[in-house]
Amino acid sequence: MSKDSIIDNLFRVASNMFTQFNTEEPLISEKTKVILKTTEGREELYKKIIHSPKQGDVTITVNGQETKFFVEA
Repeated sequence: MSKDSIIDNLFRVASNMFTQFNTEEPLISEKTKVILKTTEGREELYKKIIHSPKQGDVTITVNGQETKFFVEA
């Protein structure tokens, strides 16, 4: 399975799961959606979260901007 397929499937599952919750804030931010649309962002996410997972804060750098994600599992 390709990296893009893995990320697409995870995003789809997360989106479907999160629609069950009613919150004022979106559970997947617009900033995260933008990161997922870029090749650089997908590579960073795959490399730092999926390929070599670690719990805690993970910093992704895309287009010179750092974004922190908290990885629970």
